[in-house]
Amino acid sequence: MAKKRSDDSRYINGNVVIIVAGIVLTVLILAVVWIKTHDNSDKKPVKEPSNPGAAQTIVVTQKEQHSYKGVTDLTIKNGAGKKATLEFMNNSDNDCVQVVTIQNSDGVVLYKSDYIEAGKYLTQVELNQEFDPGTYPIQIWVRSYKNTEDHEHISGICYPRNLIVE
Repeated sequence: MAKKRSDDSRYINGNVVIIVAGIVLTVLILAVVWIKTHDNSDKKPVKEPSNPGAAQTIVVTQKEQHSYKGVTDLTIKNGAGKKATLEFMNNSDNDCVQVVTIQNSDGVVLYKSDYIEAGKYLTQVELNQEFDPGTYPIQIWVRSYKNTEDHEHISGICYPRNLIVE
């Protein structure tokens, strides 16, 4: 004859199920929170370089859009090797420092500037590789950081441009 389970065992088994369900739910919530704070896939179309304070979001205010009007295609003149001409300025009325990162279409970093203070500009950059004559698609990332010791990230934007090698 089969043994009957007592009401106590059903009570204990019910509590175990509730505890296990609570643990699973907690783990799922923590996983979702971690993914939301560490995933940028819905915020940018290309791979982002490893960068201190890298953008978690891309937010561009009207003031920042105005300050980025000078981002141009890169040009390497015949015989210039890795030196490319770029016109970029961090407007003097900005209260932030900026970093310019140039990537190829595969997301490989070709150049990364130091912090560019307000009123300073770039006219020439030296890429980390040479290119044959032609036109290559690139992305120019401009990220803004607070002008404080910890350089907290404020915003960033990616400009699809071309590298023109003559």
